[in-house]
Amino acid sequence: MKNRLFLIKEIYCLEKIKQAINDYKNLAVIELKEDENYYYCDFKETYYALDLTINEFENYLIGLTYK
Repeated sequence: MKNRLFLIKEIYCLEKIKQAINDYKNLAVIELKEDENYYYCDFKETYYALDLTINEFENYLIGLTYK
């Protein structure tokens, strides 16, 4: 899906993903799903361009995860 960000569970912490989603609540509607290996962030509505928002969200999440 073009509007889905795949996040590997071995790398990303659910708590940090939820924090990033909350921090982005004014910029996008993001729905969180998961399966055995991945967390999925589905971007339903974005204030800025979809691709830009997904890329910046991922960068933000990396910063939260590794500070």
